[in-house]
Amino acid sequence: MYASRHSKFSKKKSIVIATFLCALGFIINAKFQIPLFLNFYLLLGLSTAWLGLFFLRGWWSVVISIPAACASIPLFGHPVSAFLFVMQVFIVTWVYRNKMVDDAIEKGHVLFFVILYALFILGPLYYLGLHYLVEIPYEACRLVAYKAILNSTLCVL
Repeated sequence: MYASRHSKFSKKKSIVIATFLCALGFIINAKFQIPLFLNFYLLLGLSTAWLGLFFLRGWWSVVISIPAACASIPLFGHPVSAFLFVMQVFIVTWVYRNKMVDDAIEKGHVLFFVILYALFILGPLYYLGLHYLVEIPYEACRLVAYKAILNSTLCVL
């Protein structure tokens, strides 16, 4: 069966589903953080953006990621993590839309790409952003970078 880069839903249904996913991601991140250790939390509300990519296709995932990421700002006290997550969703969606074949989602290529992006780009960006912009000590930055890799991988699964 030939997969399409376009949503199987009508435009009106896509807007309704995207609005629901935006609200769901914001609520999950704002109210239901999973404590990991040492005041680190897993934020699974960010997975709503990946649901948007898998079901709605197109650029809906970027739109859905913005409220979900903004809900993490009060929790962490800085916008670095929110910006990096929206950037991750934007880059993965852009690569999927422009460089990959139409059936990339069905074959699992997007899942593999998100995990590689988290390991080699997101982790180092978290470390550099928190260490140099927020001036968090080296050990804590490294721990937060590991947590970001784990969180991103869990959200896409």
